[in-house]
Amino acid sequence: MVLSQLDFTTFTSKLSKPNSSRVPKGYNTLPLLYALIDMKLEKIKNISTLVQRLATDFIFKYNCGFDILNPLPPESTFSKSLINSKILMDLKKNLKL
Repeated sequence: MVLSQLDFTTFTSKLSKPNSSRVPKGYNTLPLLYALIDMKLEKIKNISTLVQRLATDFIFKYNCGFDILNPLPPESTFSKSLINSKILMDLKKNLKL
């Protein structure tokens, strides 16, 4: 996958800090980030459609970095945790999405 060739450590380390409330504990930030970037690349209009696609398309789920045997994070994890974060806005600027 193309996204695995890019370095997101700056962004994931900011999201993974212990005092960060952006991502609930127990969720890996990198697949969430990949899914949100893929959402833009695939022209998926909203989070609920993204979560439905991840739930039904196992290749897409795998390409985003999620384990296909484990359940997805809830929709609220995508929408509340990352969409409104300043870190994701910085990422959008850097990638020009």
